[in-house]
Amino acid sequence: MPEDSDLIRLAQAADQEAFRALVERYRLPVLRTARILLADAALAEDVAQEAWVNAWRALGQFDRTRPFRPWILRIVANCCRMELRRRHDAAAPLERAEPARLSDQHDLLAEVVRREEYAALDAAMASLPPPQRRIVALRYRADLELGEIALVTGLPLGTVKSRLHRALAAIRAHVSVASVADPPVGEASP
Repeated sequence: MPEDSDLIRLAQAADQEAFRALVERYRLPVLRTARILLADAALAEDVAQEAWVNAWRALGQFDRTRPFRPWILRIVANCCRMELRRRHDAAAPLERAEPARLSDQHDLLAEVVRREEYAALDAAMASLPPPQRRIVALRYRADLELGEIALVTGLPLGTVKSRLHRALAAIRAHVSVASVADPPVGEASP
């Protein structure tokens, strides 16, 4: 598999196949980031496409000594901000993320338990203030590193770390309270 720097060098020389390989390599983080920032799956796909078009146009100025992923994520974040400004919707709620596809197990009880766990996590996420909820979603649903989250949100790295820490503590507390209040199937509460 070619290195990013090789693909970028080729793409800067107008090699569309090299650029297509970069798009394929970073398609999911770009799309996940747009979905979290915009809270609208269809709009996120459009904005992700716009970000790739902008990246193609600006690729000639890209510094190959720098990493590509933060650069493309910044472009996505800027496209999302511009779209929100166009829509005058600065306080967009997070889209409820689809739980990960369950494995092909035919064990109905295991599927029910998993769905309850996802529901508990969704409830815990919903209880967070929007800035914390966005940080958690970018970290665990878009799979961004802390530095990338700081870049995408425009927040200092320390703020990202503290919000994530507080959010995870609140989620743990919420889930532990919920698990005490709702004992597992077949068990009576004390």
